[in-house]
Amino acid sequence: MKKIIIWIFIVFLVIIVSFWMWYHKNLQNLRSIKSFNSEFEIFLEREITGVDLTTVMNRAIENNHQYEVPKNEDGTYQNDGKNSIEIMIKPTEERKILSNGSFRKSGNERFYKEFRRSGF
Repeated sequence: MKKIIIWIFIVFLVIIVSFWMWYHKNLQNLRSIKSFNSEFEIFLEREITGVDLTTVMNRAIENNHQYEVPKNEDGTYQNDGKNSIEIMIKPTEERKILSNGSFRKSGNERFYKEFRRSGF
């Protein structure tokens, strides 16, 4: 009878430890996602300059490249619904909305020179 109770306790302990490890891993993953998102959310719904925009766009492009997000025929990244980042920009002086694909096409340096003091 003691052996059965010990085996039940060991199985129960293994289940508890496995669950705790799974929970801890998911919690750590959630924290890293929140941290990553906060890098972009500080720019949300506020006017930023071209310098800030260049930084955000470069981070998005690095992320898309890191996760090997596929591109469309026009060279813009496809939204895969998982790891891709798509940024839409609305300049305060104009009504035209830009995407990170148009940023990539214009070139980082050219974009920075033309829009570094512009508001978005």
